[in-house]
Formats: sequence, structure tokens, C-alpha cells
Amino acid sequence: MQTRRFVLAVVLGIGVSTAHADMQAARQALSDSDYTQAVEQLEAVLAERPDDSEARFLKGLALARSGDTQAAISVFEELTEQRTDMAEAWNNLGVLRARRGSLTDARDALQRAIRIDPKHGPAQENLGDIYVALAREAYGRAGDLEEDNAIARAKREQLAAFIDNAGGSGIGAADTPGDADAGATPNAEGGDSADRAVVDADTPAAAVQRWADAWSAQDVAAYLGVYAEDFVPAEADSRAAWAAERRERVSSPARIEVSLGDTRIERRGDQALARFEQRYRSDTYQDVEAKALLLTETDDGWRILREGAPDAIEFTAAGDAMPSREDERTRASADAVAAEVRTALDNWAEAWSDQDVQGYLNAYSDNFEPAGDRSRAAWAEARRERVRSPDRIRVELDDIRVTRGADDTVRARFEQHYESEGYSDRERKQVTLEREDGGWRIIRES
Repeated sequence: MQTRRFVLAVVLGIGVSTAHADMQAARQALSDSDYTQAVEQLEAVLAERPDDSEARFLKGLALARSGDTQAAISVFEELTEQRTDMAEAWNNLGVLRARRGSLTDARDALQRAIRIDPKHGPAQENLGDIYVALAREAYGRAGDLEEDNAIARAKREQLAAFIDNAGGSGIGAADTPGDADAGATPNAEGGDSADRAVVDADTPAAAVQRWADAWSAQDVAAYLGVYAEDFVPAEADSRAAWAAERRERVSSPARIEVSLGDTRIERRGDQALARFEQRYRSDTYQDVEAKALLLTETDDGWRILREGAPDAIEFTAAGDAMPSREDERTRASADAVAAEVRTALDNWAEAWSDQDVQGYLNAYSDNFEPAGDRSRAAWAEARRERVRSPDRIRVELDDIRVTRGADDTVRARFEQHYESEGYSDRERKQVTLEREDGGWRIIRES
């Protein structure tokens, strides 16, 4: 039997809802691979807030990482009933079903994810792998049922050869239909080890839902926090006047319920356009309207740039424009910096692939800020172990995009492909670098 490492979308948290102590403790436990503690903290959150989709998502993530696949499936099934429009949850459910050998059920879940978000890359890739696995099974059955069916056997052998040549990670089709195991290995942090779990970093869909959830919770700070600093109100003298009006309207009702339906999201560069049906209900008023949000990707995640009726909101010129309206000298300088940054990142990936721990750590600045409350020394020790432990590692970077940041920093976004024995994943990553000792070193990553 051969197994296939399916790509679970990497969601490092669908978005921070509130600064709740249990949620923060759960995130830290996940980061420390203490899945039992993470599940306990998340169950405490869900006992208080049973409709908290982020907590339920992270609970499924923790269970998947711990290896309790059936429990993780149950959680994601509950989540897809609670949040029918969450493509990441459907993707993860599909991968975990595949891991259990339920290929047709996995296919159905992945198709649902793609209907919700046709540009969900991991779900598209996973669905392709499922189709290959199903085809191999079908050809195998045909060959078994008809001993003289040489064509079916040849096609099955061709698929097997293709799978072997694709990196030796077979596709989850077994030698017999009852022995299928689509070996999904969930992960959430750039493939540091096998048996870790899933999903997409901060996504436009997650930001839109976070906005609706904060509005429903009448959490004014969280609600306003989803808007970009350069958000342009449709009808207000200034952003400050708009914010004051929104504080009043969000906090005044005795209760508010906001739900979204028929959500469609289109990506273009660093922008995303979300169109949906918004259902609003308070103790004094209710309505249903078509709505659109234009979001932009920032260092802190996706934030709302414009808001209004669908026919009034479109991508801005920045979403299409090439970042080069400088004079020739400035453009040449920007190109040189971008080339230097790409070289630094390629060297970082090469050191990681070679399991050159010192070279890998040298890519990080002494001022690097690890996520959470972990010290740099504790982070470095954890990274030493995770870089040198696997028998082999391969890391490749694609589509590196470099933009200038504040002061003497740059921001780079890229597609990271990680592979070690028994595990592989793909995620969109972002790092901030600063010039140090004549080169570029990483000071933040997400």
C-alpha cells in the first residue's frame, strides 16, 4: 500500500477574536506541541462560547496533530454544520476522511470547499490527488475482475509509476479497495515535523467572518480592528467621525446578530474582494442586504480597505498596478534590494534543506521576535531540534515578492514548499527583514 501526503490548508488561527486567556493559552500549547493542554483550554472556551468557530477549528487542529483522526473528523463535521461557508474546514475534513480511507467522502468535502472558494489551492490539489487515488482503485478493480483486461492493468501501472516519480509519496489508493489509506499528515507551521496539523494562515474569508463575529459580539475594539488604517469610509467627514459613529451603532443595541451567506471572494495581488449577503438583526431592527468588502493584506493580516454595495466596490489601482512608477535610479535601487533579499531567502532555504543549523539560524537577526512569549534562546533551541531531526529535508521557495517597509526593512511574501520523510506541505509565508552587517536578516515571520 502506498500513501499520499495531502496538503491541509495552513490556518494558524482563523483570526484573533478576543484576547481571551484560554485562547492565548491554547495557542501557546499548540505552538509547544502540547495537544492535550490545547484541547483542554479550547474545551473551556467552547463551554463558555459554544458558537466560537475559531476555538472549534483549533480544537480539530489539535486533535489532528495528536493523531486522533476520528475525533478531529467529528469536530470538523460539527464545524462545517456550524459554519457551512468555511472552505478551510471542508478542506481539512476532506483530508482527514482521506486519511481514514474514505475517498468518496473526502472527494465530496473537497468539492464543497472548492465551491465555496474556487481559488483554494490546497483543496484543488487535494481533490486532484483524490481523483488519482480513485482512478487507480478503479483500474485495479477492472484488472481483477477481467483477467484479460491488459489495458486496465497497464493504466494502473502507469499511475503507480507516475506516483513513484512524483517524489515517492504514493497517492492514497491501496492495493485492494478495502485497504485504502490516504495518509493525510496535518500540519500548521511550515512543516517542522510530521504529525502536525493543517490549514491557511489569516485568509480573507477568515477576516470577513472575524468582522461579522466581532459585530455580533458587540466587541467594538475587535470590530474596528478588522479595518485597515487607511480605510476610506463611504459616507463620513473623516475616518475618526466614521469610527465614532460605528462605536455608537455597534455598542448601543441590547443584542446584535450578524450572519453572512453566499460568500464569494476574488483575489488579486495583495487585495481580495468579498461579496456576500448580510443578514442583520438587533432588538429593534433587522434587514438583509447585499454587501461587498475590499480587503488588503497587511503585516497584521487581512484588513478592510473599502465597504459598500457590491456594484460600488472594486479593486483599487494598487491591486493591479506594478510597483514601479519611480524614476530609473529609484527603480534600479529597488530592484537591487529585491535581488539581495531573494538571495538571502534562497540561502536560508538552502541551509534548511542541508540541515545546516548554524547557517539556518544565521539567517535570523539577533533582533528576531519569535511568536508568542517565547524567548529567542528558547526558539533557537527548538529550531535546532526541528532542523536537524528529520533524515532529510527539502525546502523550496516560489513567487517571492519583495516590498519596502518602514525604516530600513523589507517585507517578502512567498510560497514555501517543505518536504521531509513521510510529510510535505505548502503554505504562503511572509517575513520581514532588515539590513544587518551588510546583508538581510529575518526579524519577523508569519
